[in-house]
Amino acid sequence: MSEKIRAVIQALVLWSLMASFCGAHAYEDTSPVQIFDIQNWIQIRDRAAASREVTSLKRLVEIIYDRIISRPREEADYWREAGKRWGDFRRAYCPSDLSLCALPQELGGVRQLAAIRDGLVDAQARKLLNERLGPQGLRLSPTLIFPGQLPAAGSDKANFGFRITTIEDEQSSNVDGTSLVTMGDVILNDLLTYHMSFGSDLARTYFAVDSRGNGYVQADRVRESAYSFAANWKKVAQKKVNYSTIDVGDLLLQQLKKELNGAFDATFDRLLARLDAGNPDHLEHIDRFRAERARDRYPTEVYQWVIYDQLLQISSLLTEHYQQVKVNGDDVHSVTQALKGIVALQKQISPRLLFCLLQREWDLDEGAVVEQVLTRPVAGLYMAEHVQVLLEHGPYAKFAQFEKLSAKIDYRLLTDDREFLEAQNPGFYRKMSVLGLLDAEKLRAAPLALQKAWLENYVTKDGQAFALGVYRVSAALTLSLDARSARDLAEIIRQAPLSKTGDGISSTFVSG
Repeated sequence: MSEKIRAVIQALVLWSLMASFCGAHAYEDTSPVQIFDIQNWIQIRDRAAASREVTSLKRLVEIIYDRIISRPREEADYWREAGKRWGDFRRAYCPSDLSLCALPQELGGVRQLAAIRDGLVDAQARKLLNERLGPQGLRLSPTLIFPGQLPAAGSDKANFGFRITTIEDEQSSNVDGTSLVTMGDVILNDLLTYHMSFGSDLARTYFAVDSRGNGYVQADRVRESAYSFAANWKKVAQKKVNYSTIDVGDLLLQQLKKELNGAFDATFDRLLARLDAGNPDHLEHIDRFRAERARDRYPTEVYQWVIYDQLLQISSLLTEHYQQVKVNGDDVHSVTQALKGIVALQKQISPRLLFCLLQREWDLDEGAVVEQVLTRPVAGLYMAEHVQVLLEHGPYAKFAQFEKLSAKIDYRLLTDDREFLEAQNPGFYRKMSVLGLLDAEKLRAAPLALQKAWLENYVTKDGQAFALGVYRVSAALTLSLDARSARDLAEIIRQAPLSKTGDGISSTFVSG
């Protein structure tokens, strides 16, 4: 691995992204067609580091953040450092039309610090600062509201929402004339991310909606998630399926790979065309691409780009959902909105991809893009709604979906892993062993009433809802769900009142 890449690994802004690089092969880290253009980012970072305008602004914002989040420092040391950074900023930007230049040259306490903070987020200041940052290929991101996250401070001004990012093109959105912007790579992190180096209780941002309903997608965050997802996806796609031992998520990923085969072929052709046979640095990658296809496989970069496109679409769809929430004046941070957002996603993306992302959140792992709007109980509640539609519980009884949906369940996923059943739900295991109903073919041939009773027992343990049973039934349904059925199911859930968190199946995901 080159010294430049080692330097990037040490950079705060990409600490988690680089963590995924550490486990990858060097030839993939330096590939000219990988999802993240690391060389371009290094050039921008180095250019920014050499710029007085960028470094003085970055350092001034960070010292203000230190005060907002109460980072431990000696009082005298803090004001001495803050005064030095204020002086550096003034030397870089004053005299100019910035209103900040009218403030005293010497930093005189909290009131002046607050005036500097307010001046930095002023609309005129933002315009003038962007004019100075533009030649570096950078700009300021807007102040953002983060769906699904608790505020980091008591007011919008205290939250500050200040980021320096690389310039990306703006995309149009169809939500009441508001805009959707794909933000670039971060040079200066926002308060939430900066806070993480002090306390890690705040989620990272994948998308946001500002107070005017403008939507923003953080492309670098989506790429970070795509890196980790792609590495696992490629590994799983090449495994042999064994229903008695395979992880449910692995099986879903294999199905997702088959579902998106067309995207894999098109992406492979597009990336291979970007490699130049006349460039000696590209030859090893061209050979690697061709060798992978000769084995009926795809290189890691193809997995990266396919999942990145999917995650970017999810981010955009969630952004548009929350834009509409803002237009309607609804509560952006409510559980109901999170569930509505996920149901809306199911109508437009692969149900297998959505379940994989939900599973990662439910397993207390990284939930990728959907972690922004989900907690573990919310992910479980969403799965529980599908099981309640299947079993015709509560408000879903009138839809009478069992006959239709049970035909799509892959019963092997529920019957073949006997070790799981014996260990996790021994009462059910003993009862079904005696009845001879731990065989997928026999269960499928049984009357519908018996199949329904079997599933009711599967999702119950000691008279209570069984979370792992609900999860597996939901996965078994999702595994074979076609796009039309997924949309219909999402619409049923959207029409009915969502289950109360204290009732039936749903309660186990709140307390468990």
